[in-house]
Amino acid sequence: MTDRAFITPKVLKWARESARMSEKASADKVPVSVEKLKEWEEGTSQPTIRQAKILAKTYRRPFALLFLPEVPRDFQPLQDFRRKTAKPLGTGSIFIIREIQQKQAWIIVPYIPTRFCQDSRPDTGIFHCPTLPSVRCSAQWIFSGIF
Repeated sequence: MTDRAFITPKVLKWARESARMSEKASADKVPVSVEKLKEWEEGTSQPTIRQAKILAKTYRRPFALLFLPEVPRDFQPLQDFRRKTAKPLGTGSIFIIREIQQKQAWIIVPYIPTRFCQDSRPDTGIFHCPTLPSVRCSAQWIFSGIF
């Protein structure tokens, strides 16, 4: 018998929806039936580890993310609302914007302590920022949504 991946159903559904993929397109990638994918998203059955890895790769999310107890906080890209005929962003655009946001965070992390903080101890990740809210770790600050 194959090993099952005891992933969190609502996280799996969120990953598919945040990738803006239909149930049919996701099921075709594994490949399983749409009904089977719905069972996984409802929690009535579990995918195998191999199937869960394929889904994580398809949604461009880390495999470990599927095991989180809650849906992670996600920053949705902004839709351009200047025209009424604007189309929603597609899956490819979502993946590109997410990758760019990750790279921006990598660039900003080393910049924060030297720019805004005093009494920095970069070896421990502790920074004192008198002009900004107290921050114990610049990475936590970035991903908490202040930037």
